[in-house]
Amino acid sequence: MKVYIAILVTVITVGVLGAVGYLAVNYGGFTQERPYYRGVREYEIGHYREAIGSFNEYLSLNFRNKKSNDAKFRIALSLKKLDETENAKKKLAEVISDHYSDEDTARAVIEYADICRLANQYDYYIIGQIELMLRRFPSGSDLESALTTQFGYQQLFLKQYEVALHHFMRSSTELSILGKARAYHEMNDIPKALSVYEEFLTYNPGSSLTKEVLRTYLTQASHQAIVNYRRKNFETAIHYFGRIQKYFPNTADAENALYFAGEAFYELENYEKALTMYAHTLENSMSSRDAEALLKIGLCYYWLKNYAACYNAMDKFLREYPASVYSPRAEKWKDMAKKELEYMGGETSLSK
Repeated sequence: MKVYIAILVTVITVGVLGAVGYLAVNYGGFTQERPYYRGVREYEIGHYREAIGSFNEYLSLNFRNKKSNDAKFRIALSLKKLDETENAKKKLAEVISDHYSDEDTARAVIEYADICRLANQYDYYIIGQIELMLRRFPSGSDLESALTTQFGYQQLFLKQYEVALHHFMRSSTELSILGKARAYHEMNDIPKALSVYEEFLTYNPGSSLTKEVLRTYLTQASHQAIVNYRRKNFETAIHYFGRIQKYFPNTADAENALYFAGEAFYELENYEKALTMYAHTLENSMSSRDAEALLKIGLCYYWLKNYAACYNAMDKFLREYPASVYSPRAEKWKDMAKKELEYMGGETSLSK
């Protein structure tokens, strides 16, 4: 019996020691790898400064393995998150020079290039590294596509727009779609640029880049609408005002777009369409252009010879906006509409 007990104790002891050894090797419990795993936890919950401290503690132990390479990479990403971009680039350059594996090197190259993309700057060092890495991955792979995208941005910043466009066309990343739009914009092909943004918004509604795309699209579409309106290219202006209404409904931008689309139709003497735009201006949830829209509704009715409707619109304007700078104008057109009605022999439709 004592022999069996001794064997059992030995088996249990070996098992416990094995479990402890497994945990030590794989999870860093009771080992020098504990700072690495602590750094991973801090990084994943967004405590980037603390993560950097833990990873540096781990790297001070002079390991040269997969975890040390990952620690450097995560330090770089943490620095990027903290907007310490120059230090992030230096750390990424370390990962690249270590060349632990092609995949790790490619990831570091892509992140370094992305810092340059966000700063709208070219970097000859990273251009060379991208070219080297592009030889190592098959065409169409995720890493090759990401590298190609970043190479396109570097060419864009070098003002090699045709070359940049070529690389964006070859890539399948979301960033490559935005790069394609930027290339078209730099080549002064604004309609194509806006079409690319519209395609992105249609097929990538949940993208993390959607807000950036909407902001850029609004800026460019508004610029084109206003420029064409001022140049009296009213049909073109109406087109761009319509795009703004579609992608930014019930906003101050849509309110302005509706009103100025009405103004463009008014300038074209298409008073029926102008009335529709002004009416939509009144109907949406914004109110910044309501007074002007109501006044112009009255003018449209006047030119359409619907004098009763003109009179009523101007009367409503004066009741709702008595202190407006447009009140004298509304009073004038109200009187003119009344005179036309009197000349025609009736005031039966006037508001009381």
